[in-house]
Amino acid sequence: MAKKQNELQFGQVPLPQALKQYSLSKLNWSGLNRRQVIDTGALSMECNISTAEAPYLTPSQSRADILSDMGLKYKHPISLFSFDDFLVVIYRDDTELKLDYLVLSDKKNSKGQITKVYTGLIKKGVTEETDAIQRSMVQFNVYENAVDVLGGTYVKKLILFPDKVSMFMKIVDTDKDPTTFDKQAVEDGNADIDVMYCQKESSGKKTYYVWNGAIGRFTLTGGVNYFKTSNLDVEIKKYYNDGYTQTKDEYYNDGYRKSSKQTYNDGYKKTEYKVFRDGYVPIEDTNETTYDGGDVYYYERQGEYSPYTYTVATWLQQGDKLKGKGLYQREPAPLGTNTNVTFYERTGTSFPYTYVKVRNLKTGDNISSYYEKVSDSTGTVQTKLYVRKADDNGTIIPYEYEEVTDIAYGTNITDYYEKISDKEVTAKAYYKRTENTDKDSDDKYKYELIKNLENGKKVSKYYEFTENYAPPEGSNKSCYWLNTYDNQTYQFCSDIGDGKSGFGITVSPSFPNLKYAVVHLSRLFGVDEDRVHVSGYNDYTNWNLDTVAESNESNAWSSASQTNTKAGGNFTGITVYDNHVVCFKRDFMHEIYNSKNPFRLVDVYAEGSIDNRSIQEVNGKLIFASDDEIKVYTGSQPREIGYNLGIDEFKSAVSGSDGRNYYLYCTDRQGEMYLFVYDTMVGQWSQQVINSEVLGFAHNKNGMYMLCKDGVVYKMDTNKYTDDWSCETDLSTILTSSSSSTYQTVNIKHIAKFQMLAYIEGRFKVYALYDNEEFNPETSQLLYDSNGRKGMQAIRLKPRMTANYGYKLHFEGHGYVRFYEMELGITPGGELFVSSR
Repeated sequence: MAKKQNELQFGQVPLPQALKQYSLSKLNWSGLNRRQVIDTGALSMECNISTAEAPYLTPSQSRADILSDMGLKYKHPISLFSFDDFLVVIYRDDTELKLDYLVLSDKKNSKGQITKVYTGLIKKGVTEETDAIQRSMVQFNVYENAVDVLGGTYVKKLILFPDKVSMFMKIVDTDKDPTTFDKQAVEDGNADIDVMYCQKESSGKKTYYVWNGAIGRFTLTGGVNYFKTSNLDVEIKKYYNDGYTQTKDEYYNDGYRKSSKQTYNDGYKKTEYKVFRDGYVPIEDTNETTYDGGDVYYYERQGEYSPYTYTVATWLQQGDKLKGKGLYQREPAPLGTNTNVTFYERTGTSFPYTYVKVRNLKTGDNISSYYEKVSDSTGTVQTKLYVRKADDNGTIIPYEYEEVTDIAYGTNITDYYEKISDKEVTAKAYYKRTENTDKDSDDKYKYELIKNLENGKKVSKYYEFTENYAPPEGSNKSCYWLNTYDNQTYQFCSDIGDGKSGFGITVSPSFPNLKYAVVHLSRLFGVDEDRVHVSGYNDYTNWNLDTVAESNESNAWSSASQTNTKAGGNFTGITVYDNHVVCFKRDFMHEIYNSKNPFRLVDVYAEGSIDNRSIQEVNGKLIFASDDEIKVYTGSQPREIGYNLGIDEFKSAVSGSDGRNYYLYCTDRQGEMYLFVYDTMVGQWSQQVINSEVLGFAHNKNGMYMLCKDGVVYKMDTNKYTDDWSCETDLSTILTSSSSSTYQTVNIKHIAKFQMLAYIEGRFKVYALYDNEEFNPETSQLLYDSNGRKGMQAIRLKPRMTANYGYKLHFEGHGYVRFYEMELGITPGGELFVSSR
């Protein structure tokens, strides 16, 4: 038989040490403290408890699966993001990486429920290894006018990292065929080129369309029931173009050909005579003045043009005056030798020349510049003649021609050219590609200029120098093209000048391999393993850095982390806080300063984050998970707020925020899963049940959401209370009264009375646990069961007599309950009942 000492029998009352009764009131339910579980006034255990109505105690809202009504469940979920009125779920479907664009309802009765689902293909050929890669998705607004961002319009894009793909943020349903929306429809406002259109047929089949600026129409993207995201890490294809292209001309033709005549003949030649002499001279040029009636004859000229005819003036009478009557006198022998020639004067300086007869020639006139008609025909040369221009280095190529303005009769014109076409014919130079290449390269050819080309010569094997180094016609317009001749990169542009589209020179795309990214100051800020990268202003595809020769405040920027030895390791996250970009490593923080290039990376504190998903700005505070704590940063040294969680080392941490609360899913070193909520308004933690790994939280105007490893997206703020809940107070050894200070004691205490004010819609029970007792619904002392009572209830009861050093209360229930205040009457004294076993 075991020996019993100071043993009480059931029903006996211990001898009190004092008769005074103390009261303990609980007006504030003080949140969760899992680390200190004695005399803190906090709750030491919670299951689905909320601080939403603090200082009162209420259960957390029940979660709802928003996928089941749409028949969705993800076998390999990865990430969750939220924007405006929709969610984006990243997941793996066998060997394809996809996203679902889930449009949410904003109607009162169905708020936050899925109304539409659009599916996009990110990439093919992925394996299960991609499931473990964290994703980062951001919204980037590309302003049409980067100078006037307030008054201008912009295009909203979503960008996913590290996959480096983008898509239009807005998807619009249409029952029309988007390929019929042309430029006019866009200009008239009947179509929007800054969205993706989804055409849904009566059969349920969906097809997606985006604007193709190259052809001015919408074109299909993706396939049946899915769209394709745009790859930012654009493929660069190589080609060779040295500016020479094989001509499409079969024969040479510049509009001129060699003259078909041997000599020049237009029917007139320059006279060989110098002076006009036809054997007659005007009386005015002689000394004769009066007709004397002798044997000398005087003549009258007939006609205006040579050769002239002369007749004797028989009408003269002796004594008549000779001068002034147009009379001529025969020239003394010898007579002139050109009496039978008609002389012409050339008018104009270009072909076809015109000739006019020379009037009223007289003996002695200079006729060396006049022409004689060589035949009765109009001549054998009927066109203008040209010669090829030349400079000091020889003939100008491509050939240029100038008209010959003065050609003598009989001139050899075999080297002259005739114009054979009045139409505009492009003058070209043709080249022959030689067999030899440049010394320094095997793919750069030499060319030899082809000289003395004549009309009709075959040139199909020759090359033209076009000065166009762009990709060949028909090249893929969605790719970048690298010309190996000059190492220039080309990209297709809808406008390369004068409203024309084509390939233009651009900078070779070097989109960095960002792990995580944020948008700030109309730039993309991101981190890879050990560098920080900032895109160009208003252009997430621009990563052009300053050079020695050129710098621009709109350029991109990049920097390695500081050389501080404490700042070693890889980047683990990035966020925007207090108008600065903050970059995290596992045990260090950096901030980026300046509002334009060049930026400055500054070491801040030797505090870091273990996971980008743990970083949230909540109610003006930046909260993140480090290796051993949850910390809050407000501009000064980060302080700890996670001590009460009782976790000494965080193995993983994923968070979200609704603007007031910091939701934290985490695991400890043993892999135990927890879901905590930190209320920044009251500074208290609460805890909810979690049975599956959380991959991400998301919040938008429709509510708070959570994606779990079980493939379900849960809505967390349903305003419904259908779950079981429970909590426990800490172990209390405190005595208190209005006339004495609070103090702790290991004296035996009795719960003399229990009073509580509560509002009840569901059901709850209260149990008393004593000393080290663990809750057991079968053996723990039940103090109260609401059992159908509803509404505001004042609960008063006297537990059976107890004798213990400390006690705690265990609450559990189902549905909505609100605890306002609680009062315990404590009587100290007596001896502890001890039984020997």
